[in-house]
Amino acid sequence: MICCALFFIEGHSNEIQCTENIPDAIKVPLLEAINEKRRDLGNVVYESDCNLATEAFTGELGSVNRDGYTAESTFDTTWPETIKKAVEKMSTSAFATEVGCSTKLDTGDDGAHHVTLDCKYNTAGGKVIR
Repeated sequence: MICCALFFIEGHSNEIQCTENIPDAIKVPLLEAINEKRRDLGNVVYESDCNLATEAFTGELGSVNRDGYTAESTFDTTWPETIKKAVEKMSTSAFATEVGCSTKLDTGDDGAHHVTLDCKYNTAGGKVIR
């Protein structure tokens, strides 16, 4: 519960804070969900330098035009369930080797918490799977 409270506080910042924006409590289920969706293609790893996450957070392109996606989900009872539900709605690159993401949280008029997951991939090509 403390992790969720900290995520709600830190995750809605105006600047990307890589380790705070995608803490391990979110990063682990995120990679598991992406790699499960890509099970026949090989696993991706989470980026180590924050460039992809910054591009996803700001919406600005880096030196290379990268594949990416935005997925939304209503917050379920746990982060793994919420992240898995969001990843199920996305397209992934068949050639992705690395991923970086940012999260945004909103509370709707109905009081439900909504999670927006923005991700960018480093890829070896451009084929997209659905």
